Amino acid sequence: MLTTETLVAAVASSDKWLSPSGISCYYVPLNQYWGVKVYRKKDERDYAVDQQRKIFNIGYAPAVGSVFDVGTSYCYVTQAATVVIDTTTELEWSEKCQATRVKYPNIDMEIDILYKQLNPYMNFVDCHYGHVGYLNGFLVAIDFGY
Repeated sequence: MLTTETLVAAVASSDKWLSPSGISCYYVPLNQYWGVKVYRKKDERDYAVDQQRKIFNIGYAPAVGSVFDVGTSYCYVTQAATVVIDTTTELEWSEKCQATRVKYPNIDMEIDILYKQLNPYMNFVDCHYGHVGYLNGFLVAIDFGY
């Protein structure tokens, strides 16, 4: 069960340097279904939560759970998606992209369709392999920053 204590403990014990991350946040997995996005700035977290909820409501984003703070970390629970690109390897970005295309032969077409579907609702100009994932067999956005 995801209690407040469980969430706080997961974030407090996480290592942002070992977690999947982007420019604005890092991700702490809780279980196979849920994780926490952790931000350094409250306004960035609030913006991402609003964007993700909006895109979830049209079917192209994971669900959003609790919003909470741990000290100076600003967090929210998010449904887990399977990230398309493997960021755990030491490969260069271009090699990771090539491996992604081999694993998901239609990924470029799917990303193009996702981008077009999201365009009326959000400015997803940074739509690439690192910002999308699969949820229940469908490609969804997983990055909602500025």
